[in-house]
Amino acid sequence: MIESFNNSNTDQELQGALNVEVIQKDGFADSIRKAIRPIRNMAELAFGTNGKYKIFGFDDMSLLSDSDLQRTAKRIVRVGNNLLTDLQPKGLTAAQLTTLETLATDLDKAIDKVGAANENRDLQTQERITLGNTLWAEMSTLASIGQSLYADTNEAKYNDYVLSGGSGTPVPTPPLPTV
Repeated sequence: MIESFNNSNTDQELQGALNVEVIQKDGFADSIRKAIRPIRNMAELAFGTNGKYKIFGFDDMSLLSDSDLQRTAKRIVRVGNNLLTDLQPKGLTAAQLTTLETLATDLDKAIDKVGAANENRDLQTQERITLGNTLWAEMSTLASIGQSLYADTNEAKYNDYVLSGGSGTPVPTPPLPTV
């Protein structure tokens, strides 16, 4: 039981794995914002800030959640492809839209990986708690047996079977099960 508990992943390990996924996701989000800036500029030059420009949904992109940013990038690709002939004279290329589409797909996958890492952390935390509780129950049973053997005969050995909490205070040992 001790070996199983010691071999379980610690929260620090699981939090580290989650942080790796978050950093990657944030990198994709930043790349999307950078890829959208020139497209936004080209749309503004071609259409002004009204009419067809509004269809892209460029407003408040810095405030968007990752999921909303991913959906906005997909919309910009869709609208950009529909208006490509109007935007090509301003410098927009199909390759830029393809790059943005790839980044949106990568961000979507990264969002899922963050969710999976978070779920894995939660599940493994519950498993570690179960292992710890099982180990504590076994230690409590053994301590109770040890205390019962030495309660009236040897105080020093009896004290060897007293479990203490983190503060050093004795933890009550549950009574032995009756048969």
